Amino acid sequence: MRFLGLMSGTSLDAVDLAVVDTDGKKIIELGPTYVRKLPDDLRRLCFDATHAALNWSPGSSPPAIFQSATNAVTRFQADVVNKFLSDHCFERRSFTAIGFHGQTVLHAPPAEGRCGNSIQLGDARTLAREIGIDVVHNLRAADLAAGGQGAPMVPVFHAALAEMSRLPLPVALLNIGGVANITLITNLDQFQAFDVGPGNGPIDQWAEAHGHGTFDCDGRLASSGIADEVRIQGWLEHSYFQRTGPKSLDRYAFTAELVIDMSPEDGAATGWLRDGRTTWLRPWALWAGIRARTVWSRCLRRRSGRHPHVRSGPRGRECCPLPVAAMRPWLFPNLSD
Repeated sequence: MRFLGLMSGTSLDAVDLAVVDTDGKKIIELGPTYVRKLPDDLRRLCFDATHAALNWSPGSSPPAIFQSATNAVTRFQADVVNKFLSDHCFERRSFTAIGFHGQTVLHAPPAEGRCGNSIQLGDARTLAREIGIDVVHNLRAADLAAGGQGAPMVPVFHAALAEMSRLPLPVALLNIGGVANITLITNLDQFQAFDVGPGNGPIDQWAEAHGHGTFDCDGRLASSGIADEVRIQGWLEHSYFQRTGPKSLDRYAFTAELVIDMSPEDGAATGWLRDGRTTWLRPWALWAGIRARTVWSRCLRRRSGRHPHVRSGPRGRECCPLPVAAMRPWLFPNLSD
């Protein structure tokens, strides 16, 4: 079976495309990939829709901007897919289906006594009609309704990728998107995954708010500042980092007046502000990585008697050397790029 996957994350930087041939459990072959940057007008529309979601009370009428963003996201991704298929001379009948994530504007994790809620904007029926291939969608909401955290495909794919790549076990795969998530694989039939903390999203907005582009290219801003370790340690005491998985985060889960009085450089090195307001998060999931070491290293050593290998990488952008370099001293000693 051949599938085409579409992913546009909360960093609001791009849509990713990837082809995979599979028997439903193992990866037979990884096909071509493609990344298309979001146009500025679509990025702004999705940003505004996300902030409308933050101020929306589920159960009331959804904000009108949701429909506008749904139409724009669908139209853009249909155009990207059609060009991708044409450029690679793919026959549409060779695909079993397209996996369509849509654009997340809200993620409310499950809490005691209630299921979670997650909203992705996109019209799967229109996408299928425009492309001419069946579309699978609504995976996050369906997983939350079943009692999950809303990302059912990630650990399954990571386990299949570890098997195909013959990675030594145990292994941890760290994905740094708008939120950073990690998959811990002790054996190919036993794995767990959860969000470890914030990722690229907030520092992108911090950099943009201070005139440094839509993201901190090569980590130049953060690497030129001085981190306030006292503030970092205080942040690490947040209850989220005291819990083990399963757990998940919304892109705007943390708020505090942490870096409002800092320079752009020191703020990027320590945390960052969102939109002139009091939302802050630590760049590149470094803080989360520190906590991940204490939480999971003990867990792994109890189960396997040894530390995991760690594979890491950013999603949807050119690789930035700063995240891996920054995490190297704090994560496991056999961290590999």
